[in-house]
Amino acid sequence: MDINPGDMISISHYSSTSPFKSTVILSEDDSYTVQSDLDLSVKVMKEGDHLVMAFLNDDVIYLASSRLISINTKDKTLRIGVESIKSIEDKEFPVALYAEVKTASVRKRQRAIVKSIGVYEMQICSLEAFDINERLEIEFYLERKVFFLYTDVKSITQCENDKLYGLQITYMDFNSINTMRVHLSMLKNQQERFVREIKNDLRGSLSERI
Repeated sequence: MDINPGDMISISHYSSTSPFKSTVILSEDDSYTVQSDLDLSVKVMKEGDHLVMAFLNDDVIYLASSRLISINTKDKTLRIGVESIKSIEDKEFPVALYAEVKTASVRKRQRAIVKSIGVYEMQICSLEAFDINERLEIEFYLERKVFFLYTDVKSITQCENDKLYGLQITYMDFNSINTMRVHLSMLKNQQERFVREIKNDLRGSLSERI
């Protein structure tokens, strides 16, 4: 799959409940410079932040787990580095959601970002130090609903600016599993609807020029 200059994409950041559209203006290996119609000076974004780029390729929606390399508020441009790409149909897929974490030993909430999520597994990025098999209580918003999940740390990866934790989700009952499935499906539908809308907007704009 390719992301080329002129392509319309959506970008998700944990500071916003909705994605925003941008246009790819430069492609260099695994990094892309995009331009937004939004005033980026009011966006709470900084270098190193986790982002998700969504785009349409061969009628399939793909989600790119990415990092913000740089931001130019004057030109309304972002330079984004892509780390991995998954189909929206994958069981675990990239997201960018603000979260707070508590442990049994430290009840104070610690800041984290949910980087990917599925029904039974998720990944978070955090500056905090957690141990393998440590039980974490994760609180985050998904489709305007607060979720509280119990998870166990199964993997730890040291990243440039933080740590990436692979977590296994433990449910208390079947209703919680079904609720998660429903809201993940809603999140995927929102992302797919938005990407297809901006793709149609681009086609309509091109048709008007002909």
